[in-house]
Amino acid sequence: MVGIILTIVVAFNICIFSYYYKEAGKLQMFLEDNITQEQMEEIENKVLEIDKNANIKYYTKEDGLNEMKSKIENKELLSGYENRK
Repeated sequence: MVGIILTIVVAFNICIFSYYYKEAGKLQMFLEDNITQEQMEEIENKVLEIDKNANIKYYTKEDGLNEMKSKIENKELLSGYENRK
């Protein structure tokens, strides 16, 4: 019985650690809309100097807003941000 409980506790801790490791490694940067391609490449190169395994994805403001809307129950909290500059 003790072995089964110990196995469950260890498996649970491994699952929690793997999730934490994946989430803690995320980095989000919010850049101005008028940033040039050259500036984006410079930022990307600096990030890759620090972490060669970085997985860089680019999102628009609209993508970010839609992601926030999907996570917030009260959608009206974000009303008015669609056309904001």
